[in-house]
Amino acid sequence: ILLLDARGIELPTTQALVFDMQPEDSPTGQGPENLVDTLIRTQWTDLRTPTPETPVRVRVFLAQEFWVNSYTFWPAFTNPERDPKSWRFGVVRGAARRRGRALSEDNWGGTFHQLTTETNQEPPYGPYGSTSSTPVP
Repeated sequence: ILLLDARGIELPTTQALVFDMQPEDSPTGQGPENLVDTLIRTQWTDLRTPTPETPVRVRVFLAQEFWVNSYTFWPAFTNPERDPKSWRFGVVRGAARRRGRALSEDNWGGTFHQLTTETNQEPPYGPYGSTSSTPVP
């Protein structure tokens, strides 16, 4: 995942965390840390099956507060059936993880500001999600 400012410059990220995910939900070497490693040859795999009631939710943290203008992410180079078909993109202001608790919807502070929604996306599998939006810190 690349987060970009209004000039198209990549914003530095520190980590990507996935709600309610356990280490065994990803094969070795394919954990959520690969989402922000800036390497196209790595991938994140989530072996869980999402549903409308239990979607996969990813939170990416920035190194500091920035204005996010756009984003890009790429599908994995294997198994296109696992590529996302729908997603929401936005920012959370005031997010803080409570130490010592599992990641879930109720232990994140802040307010989600939705910037875009994409639904029923189909191949070709190129970079997804290139979008511009009103900059949000």
